[in-house]
Amino acid sequence: MSAENITRDNLNDFLVAYVDGELSAAEMCRVDDLLVEDPKARQLRDTLRGHSETLKTLHSDIVEQPVPAHLIQAIRGHAAVSADTELRAMPNHLTEERRPAAVVSSPPSKTGGSMARLWLVAASVAFLVIGAAGGFVAGGRYGVAPVAQPDWLSQVADYHGIYAKEKRHLVEVSADETPHIEAWLGKRLDRNLVVPDLSDAGAVFKGARLLGINGRPVAQLIYQTADGEPFALCVMASGKGDLDPASTRRADLNMVEWRQDGYAYVVVGWEPEAELRSFADPARESLDL
Repeated sequence: MSAENITRDNLNDFLVAYVDGELSAAEMCRVDDLLVEDPKARQLRDTLRGHSETLKTLHSDIVEQPVPAHLIQAIRGHAAVSADTELRAMPNHLTEERRPAAVVSSPPSKTGGSMARLWLVAASVAFLVIGAAGGFVAGGRYGVAPVAQPDWLSQVADYHGIYAKEKRHLVEVSADETPHIEAWLGKRLDRNLVVPDLSDAGAVFKGARLLGINGRPVAQLIYQTADGEPFALCVMASGKGDLDPASTRRADLNMVEWRQDGYAYVVVGWEPEAELRSFADPARESLDL
């Protein structure tokens, strides 16, 4: 398929394959170009990425395990019984029409196949977790403990690890539109938002993105020093109590987190902890904390 066949009208149909990395280089570039002009599509892309990463993070150990043979048989048996029961319950003149319509498989399209796999993974994980809770697991090999969603810091780190390596698409909206960024993200966060000026600390504001974490909007403000990697200040509404600035780490990223007045904040990047704190302090003052 030619990349030119991807248009603004059908862009959403290709986002799952885009997130899965299944498009060709030309198709990926075409989608990138269209996303620049379509904020709703960008939001959908971020949501799909979040769901995909959450599934991988939460259940990678389960999905990689072989499905027990007796479970496969149970699934097949249930499907066969269900189909037979349905046919028996139908009038005779209808069963003849329904019997030929067994399972017909057709080659999945690039986008359809990706979406099917995404739902298959989700359904498989749900089935395994429910089955584990019900006791089909033997000997502890497939034991699954209840798992909460990854904390927002882990998801922020995942996002930053992806976006901070971008060049052309480092941000969703550039710093040239700072007033728009403040109005847009302030509305999504239901607060007055002023982009902190960190120039005195040696960092230049590059622009922003809107992320989605656990169903909540997150403002990601991107900065960069003259000789360093991009770092981000992220803001999200929070129901937790206030927290003084605290250093933490996720993967290879350093973080400085704090909470106040119903919002959670974190500065995240590959810079040393002391340098991130030098950015976090003026950011807190600028945000009137």
